[in-house]
Amino acid sequence: MSRECSSCRTAGPFPSTCTRWQLDGSRLILTGKSMGNGNSSLFTAASTIDSLSRNTLILNTEGTREVYTRMADADGR
Repeated sequence: MSRECSSCRTAGPFPSTCTRWQLDGSRLILTGKSMGNGNSSLFTAASTIDSLSRNTLILNTEGTREVYTRMADADGR
């Protein structure tokens, strides 16, 4: 499964924008643009989905586990 996206953004000193995501079995592959130090570059990042539930996503990227938790939107959903 592959989708274009425009709302995937990270914050911080080096923000990134995801332009495409692809699901290949349990691997999540993100492609986008990273901006930092006055430069921008294209990136591709692949992670394994360790766990997925209604409110939590746990990714493993080269041995580093990242936990993402769903937050309510402005409407409380």
